[in-house]
Amino acid sequence: MERVNVSQLLPNLKFLSLNPNLYDKCTGKMMVNILSSTAKPLVGLMGESTCCSSDYYRQSGHVDVDDIVKHCGSLKYMNILNQRFRDRYFFKYKFGQNLKHFNGYILRSYNEDEDYDSMEEEINLSCRYLEQMPNLEVLNLENPLIEPRLWPLPKMKLKEIQFQERSSSPVFQFLPLFPDLRSIDLNIHSVEDEDFPDCHTHMNVQDVVLNISGLNLVYGLYQK
Repeated sequence: MERVNVSQLLPNLKFLSLNPNLYDKCTGKMMVNILSSTAKPLVGLMGESTCCSSDYYRQSGHVDVDDIVKHCGSLKYMNILNQRFRDRYFFKYKFGQNLKHFNGYILRSYNEDEDYDSMEEEINLSCRYLEQMPNLEVLNLENPLIEPRLWPLPKMKLKEIQFQERSSSPVFQFLPLFPDLRSIDLNIHSVEDEDFPDCHTHMNVQDVVLNISGLNLVYGLYQK
């Protein structure tokens, strides 16, 4: 795939999911060729990381992360977890205007129960990313580390939010910040009665998916 003309092989390609490594070879050159030779710019890109995101990797096929990012301005769906890729995408190339779906999961290298400074830095960085996505509709977050009032969130009109959380309380404190939500997808480990506050009405929410301690409950809520 490093030399294939993708516009001829896959003329209608829209989404790409690619592992960072194939055995001991970096897939960077492959990704650059695919992104640069599609008939139309890709609208979706998924990958946990990329071998091009760190100077540590020097396998065959390695390219600079900029060589990948510069082809990604038309993305509407992005699930790339590497911070170096994201920083170049949002801050160097000023991309993000077209994004509709973003996975905001953070790969953490600190103890969130002890390192408050790193936690605050992570939250500020996440909000800086969100500022670059004025048309975002679906946001996936691992969990809100601190209460919502301490998040410098930009104004957003999200339609769906997905949380991966240990407990539900911080999650439900977040929901009033997004009054346009239509869908909520929560994966939480435990729930207490007090986690469900009744002081906020979510008029636009129609669909809720709850995955609690391995139990998958789906509720369809209809509002006229």
